[in-house]
Amino acid sequence: MAVPTISAVTPASGHTVGLDIVKITGTNFRLPPDIVGYDPGDAQQTIKITMGGVDSTEAHAITATSGYAKVPSWTGVASAETPISVDVRVANLDDDGDEISGENATLADGYSYDRTPITTEVIVQRVIKELVLSLRRFVHPNTVLTTSPMYDDSSADDTDRIKAGQLPLVKVIGPVETEDKRMSHQSVDEEDDPDIASQYIRRARVQSVDLDFTIQCWCDDRHSGGIYTLANAVTDAIYKKGYITVAVDPDDSTLGDYDLPWAITEMTEYDTGDELDGLQKATLSCEIREVPKNDPSATIIERGYDLGGDDVVPTMEIL
Repeated sequence: MAVPTISAVTPASGHTVGLDIVKITGTNFRLPPDIVGYDPGDAQQTIKITMGGVDSTEAHAITATSGYAKVPSWTGVASAETPISVDVRVANLDDDGDEISGENATLADGYSYDRTPITTEVIVQRVIKELVLSLRRFVHPNTVLTTSPMYDDSSADDTDRIKAGQLPLVKVIGPVETEDKRMSHQSVDEEDDPDIASQYIRRARVQSVDLDFTIQCWCDDRHSGGIYTLANAVTDAIYKKGYITVAVDPDDSTLGDYDLPWAITEMTEYDTGDELDGLQKATLSCEIREVPKNDPSATIIERGYDLGGDDVVPTMEIL
C-alpha cells in the first residue's frame, strides 16, 4: 500500500469562484500509464482532490510527488468571514476511478478561499474608465460608454436617446476580450522527480488580453463637416497618445503604472445618409493590447506526445 501525503498547495489561496489551477505537492501519488504518440482520449485520472468537501472536476498526478487540480467553487455557508480555510484531501484511484482503500491523506486548512475586495476595481474596469476619460479629455466632453447603443429616432418606444442627448457625442461600445497568446508560452514540465508521467506537458496560462472597442461619433447634420472633424479628433487622440496608462495597484503607488498600447484596428466609416433622420455617424475600431489577465505562474495541463521524444505536440487541453 502506497499511502499518499500532502505537504503544500500552490498557490495556497484564491477566489471563491474557484477554477484556478493549483499544484499539489506530496508523495506516493499514483501515476497513469505512459502513452507514446497521438491519443485523443481523455487522460486517465489516478488521483482525486477534494477541497472543502467538494471534488475537483480535474485532478491529475504529473509525478509521484506532484499533481495539478482545478479548484472547485466555494459552496459552503454564506458568511462575512474571509478568507475561508478548507481542508485539502488527496486519494489514489484505481483503474475504474474508485478510491483505493487506505490510500488517502488530508492537509488541514490547506487552501483558503477569498472574495475580491469590492473597494478596488479590477484592471479591466480601470482600463475602460481611462479610455473614456482620455476621450473626454482630448476629444469631447460628451463621451459615454455603452454596450447597448440605440439608433432609432422614434420617440414612441423611448429609443430616441441619441437625438434627445446633447450633440456632438462620442460613444464607446465594448469591450470584446481576446486572449493575447503572444504572452503565453509552452514548455515541458520541469520537475525534480525524473519519473514524470509522459501523458502531460505544461503551458502557462494566458497572461494578458486585448480589449477591442467600437467608437462611434454622432453629430447633427446642421453642423457642416462636424462629423469629419469629430472622427478625425478621435483618430488623432489614439495615434498621438498611443497608449493607455493605469496604475498597477491603485492602493500602492510604488508599484508604478502599466502603459498599454492603444491602436486603431479599423479606420473610420461615415454614414451621413437620410436614414439617420438628421443625424450623422462615423464608426471606427480600436484595441488596447496586453492588458494583464491571469497569474503567470498558473498552468494548464495538456496531453500529448511522449515528453522524452523530440517532438512535443499538445493534443488536448484538459484543465
